[in-house]
Amino acid sequence: MSLNKTCVQTLEGHAQNISAVRFHPELPIILTGSEDGTVRVWHANTYRLESTLNYGLERVWTIACQRGSNNVALGYDEGSIMIKLGREEPAMSMDSSGKIIWAKHSEIQQANIKAIADQEIKDGERLPLAVKDMGSCEIYPQTIAHNPNGRFVVVCGDGEYIIYTAMALRNKSFGSAREFIWSNDSSVYAIRESSSMLKIYKNFKEQKAFKPDFELKIFINLFHVLGLYGGNMLGVRSVSGLAFYDWDTTELVRRIEITPKNIFWSENGELVCITTEESFFILKYNQEAVDNARSSGSKEDITEDGIEDAFEVIDDDYVTNQGLIWHYRDFHIQHISTLGILSTSLVSLVFDLEKEGTVTGAACDGGSGAAHGGYGGNGHRGSGSCPGSKSTYDSKCLPWTAGSGGGTCSHGNAGSGGAAFRVVSIDAMFLEGEITMNGVGASGGGSGSGGSVWLDTEVIEGWGELYADGGDSGGSHCASNCIYSGCCCYHYGSGGGGKD
Repeated sequence: MSLNKTCVQTLEGHAQNISAVRFHPELPIILTGSEDGTVRVWHANTYRLESTLNYGLERVWTIACQRGSNNVALGYDEGSIMIKLGREEPAMSMDSSGKIIWAKHSEIQQANIKAIADQEIKDGERLPLAVKDMGSCEIYPQTIAHNPNGRFVVVCGDGEYIIYTAMALRNKSFGSAREFIWSNDSSVYAIRESSSMLKIYKNFKEQKAFKPDFELKIFINLFHVLGLYGGNMLGVRSVSGLAFYDWDTTELVRRIEITPKNIFWSENGELVCITTEESFFILKYNQEAVDNARSSGSKEDITEDGIEDAFEVIDDDYVTNQGLIWHYRDFHIQHISTLGILSTSLVSLVFDLEKEGTVTGAACDGGSGAAHGGYGGNGHRGSGSCPGSKSTYDSKCLPWTAGSGGGTCSHGNAGSGGAAFRVVSIDAMFLEGEITMNGVGASGGGSGSGGSVWLDTEVIEGWGELYADGGDSGGSHCASNCIYSGCCCYHYGSGGGGKD
C-alpha cells in the first residue's frame, strides 16, 4: 500500500520545539504544545489559529483528551492541569410551534415538544421525545437559529453559514460569515463578514453592505463589531456600546452606552429588553418620535448618537404582555420598585425581590363573586339573589391559572381577577418584598377571584409576603329613587380566593 506524503498544511506560530500534538476526539480542533510554554488551538478544517493558552508552568510535554467529553489534560515541567474547551451543551433552536433542532457534532437532529403535550410528565423527568435524524451538516455548527416563521433554519460555524429548509434540511443558501442574525421579517437577515463589514439580505439576495461608524471620542474613528442582535432593529455591539440601525435604510436610530449580553424584542416591535451580566432594562420604542425627527431633519433631533426620543426607559411601574415568558440569568427587583404583570412566567438562576419591592398583577375582567381556589360570595338585589360561583378550578399543587373576573348583577362594573405568576429559579430565591396576585374589588358588581403564585426553587430565603386573595365585596348600592326599603338595593359578592 502506497502512502500519500503530500503536505496538507503547515501550522506556524510556536517559538520553540513542538513537544505534543493531539486531535480532539469530539471537537474540530488540533492541539499543539511546545517548549515555549504555550498550547495552541487550531481549527481542524480551516487550520486557523483559534486560541493560545499559557499557564506559566514552563515547557509543555503532553496533551491528553477524554473521549465523550470536552476535557483536556495538559502536562508541564511544573505540574499538570485539566481544562474544558468549548461548551458541552449542543447548539439548538426551537420555533414557535415547539419543534427543536440541535446539532450533535455535525449531525442535525429534530424533535417536537408538542407531540408529548398530552402526556403526564413529572418535574425533572427526562422528556420521551421521538428524535429524528435530519442528516449531516457540511460545517461544524456553533449556532443554530430558526427564522421567525420557522420555515428556515441557519447553521453558522467555521466562518461560514448555511440556510436550510427546517422540514427536510435542504440547502437554500450559504456564504461566509462570522455571525448571522434574523430580522423580525422572516425574509430578512444580516451577516458579519469581518470585524467591520455587515451585509443585509432579503429573500437570499444582498440588499446593502455597510460599515457602522462609531466615534470613540479619541483621535480617530474606529468601529469593531463584537456582536450582532436581530429583531425589530439591527443591533450592533462594539467596545463602546450598543447601536440600533434601521433594517431598510441602515440609518442609525439610537446609540446606547451599555454592554449587552442578550436582546429580546416583543413580537409587535414595541418593547425591547436589554440584558447585561448583572441586570436588565426594558425600553419602549417610539416610532412616531423617530418619524418626526427624520421628517424635520434638525440636528437638535438627530445627534451623533441618533434620535434621543427613540426609546423610553421603563424602570418603575410597568405592565407586561399577557402570557410572556422571561429568561434571565439573574432577575432582580430593587428596593421600592414595582413590577406589574398580567400573566407571566419567569425562568432564572437567581430571583431576588428586595424589601419593599412588589410584584402585582390583574388579569380577567368580569354581581356575584368569581371562584378560583374558593367559592365566590353571593350577590343580592332586593328580595332576589345572585349566587356567587361555587365551581373551583386549577391545580392545588401546581397552580397556573389567572383569577376570573366577577360577574355582573344587573348593575355596575365587575372586578378583574388576579394574574398568574410563576417563577422557576434554578439556584435560589430571595424574597423580602411582596407578591400580590389579588382579585380586584368591585364598585358596582362582583369582585374578581384571586390569581395564582407558583414558586419553584432549590433554596428560598427571606420573609416576603405572598397574596392571591379574592377582591373585597363592593358593599351595597341603593338607587336614589328607591321608594321601598331594600327593593332597589344591590349587594355585591366578594371574589373567591386564589392559589399559591
